[in-house]
Amino acid sequence: MAYRGEDLDLRTPQTWTGTPAELVTPAEMQAAQNGKRGVYRAGPILVDETVLACCNLAYDVAVAHRAGEVRIEHLLNAMTRIDAAIASLEARGIRVPSLRRETAAIVAGDIPPAGGNGSVSPRRSDEFADLLRLAAASASRRNSEADVDDLLQVLLDHRSDLPGSDIILRFAARAPLRDVSEPLPPLTRSNADLRYTASSGVRYVSDQTRSYRGDSLGSPTDALQNSRIEALEQMVRALSQDFSNERHIISGLVRDLGRDAQAHQGDQDHRQSVLLDRIGTLEQAVLETRGASVPSDQSLVTKLEDIEAGLELRLQEMSQSWSVLSQRLQDLEGSIREQAPSNGATVEELRNAVDLKPISSRLDIIEEALLGDQQRRGDSSGELGERFDKLHGDVQRALSTTTDGGRLETLVAGLEHINGLANRLDDQHRMVAQVTTNLAERVAGVERALTGEIETAAAKYQAYANDLSELHDALMKLNQNQHTLAGSMDQWRTDSATDVANILNRIAEVDRDAALPVETLNQINAHMDTMNRFVVARYQRRHGFWYWLFGTDDWMGASWPSRKEPETPA
Repeated sequence: MAYRGEDLDLRTPQTWTGTPAELVTPAEMQAAQNGKRGVYRAGPILVDETVLACCNLAYDVAVAHRAGEVRIEHLLNAMTRIDAAIASLEARGIRVPSLRRETAAIVAGDIPPAGGNGSVSPRRSDEFADLLRLAAASASRRNSEADVDDLLQVLLDHRSDLPGSDIILRFAARAPLRDVSEPLPPLTRSNADLRYTASSGVRYVSDQTRSYRGDSLGSPTDALQNSRIEALEQMVRALSQDFSNERHIISGLVRDLGRDAQAHQGDQDHRQSVLLDRIGTLEQAVLETRGASVPSDQSLVTKLEDIEAGLELRLQEMSQSWSVLSQRLQDLEGSIREQAPSNGATVEELRNAVDLKPISSRLDIIEEALLGDQQRRGDSSGELGERFDKLHGDVQRALSTTTDGGRLETLVAGLEHINGLANRLDDQHRMVAQVTTNLAERVAGVERALTGEIETAAAKYQAYANDLSELHDALMKLNQNQHTLAGSMDQWRTDSATDVANILNRIAEVDRDAALPVETLNQINAHMDTMNRFVVARYQRRHGFWYWLFGTDDWMGASWPSRKEPETPA
């Protein structure tokens, strides 16, 4: 078993394997000897089972009274309820019933700092911790754990430092003295050596003429009063236990109600926010249409009719413009079909449409040049033939008239002249062939350019035809969309009227549903206020001093018999 609090480490011989002196510092030993308290040091404290039970009971008493700290008064009240501690108190001549009543009155008279119905975990007070540590330091001198006698001895030794000492002295028959040393042996030695006789475990000054037990019992009247007080205390403890159980039950119910209320409040807040947004939108729409001279439905219908009339006018204008364009396209298509019934005619027409006059004029010039060149070549060939014939005649005449030496010279000169003419003729032929090749290449390029232009014109014509077909399809789709739009507007008008009616009905239902949680919360608040007043009144009535002492708060009226006269029958 350990201490129930979390700020005090109490050890017993069963939970500590070392010696008691290991848990005590020299400063604590000095404080225990010369009666001065030092600063509390956090660490384990070695006590016996009785002191540990008293500390746990003191913690329970502090929790029952919702105290903030476990004080010495709680410990003294707990010591009056445990048999082993009661025996130690009676051995020192302390009146246990009186001490119990006094400490109970002090504990009950304190105002609990912790309010509410939650759990309470009181912390230890500095005086309570110092008392236990000084008692442990005092017990460590005899190599033992602290017991109830050590606690009482520390309270009596440190009267000015610890607040519970005056209570102990007030209810003690006579103040106990400190442990005294052994009496000196007599001058004459006897057979039995008194120094080696066994002494009792607890040594006090002997007082054979006075009985502490008899003084503490008192007269028979005191015994009767003590028995009645014991019975009252048992009743108070039973009532306190019942009240604690009821308080736990009520606190559980209140927590459950709080959780349910919070969950319902969260849902209600969400619904309320959505409802407020929708209502705000409707209010804004109503405020915008409030200045109109006709109701909102009629204004909506009027706006829809205006939109429909504008759309019809616009579509009519578009249909007129498209009809004119379609008529022009049809005329153009008819004229094209009349002029070119086939694709070949269309290509031929496109060829005629191309301006080929510059090209034809240049071709004519080239043709004339070629023809003139051929004519010149024919003339030059005739001249060459004549010149060759003349040369042949000259050669014949020269051969017939000249001698052999002159003949050779004439032949050589003629051959050289012929070779020069042949070279000139070859050069002229090569030039003519090159010019002819260039002309053929240029004519082929012109033909290719004409073919490309014709193909480009055909592609453009096909693209224009595709565009016209797409335009026709678009016009047809536009006509269909116009009819669809008119049908959609009619359907939207009908759906809008239905939606407005549904919105009005749902707003009315939401208003009715929103009023129910408010009424429920008001009823819960009223019940909670009534319950709170009842609990506070019951707590104040049952935790008063007179109720604790006499078992009732009207002790004066309860002590007298009723003075009401019995009613006589008529």
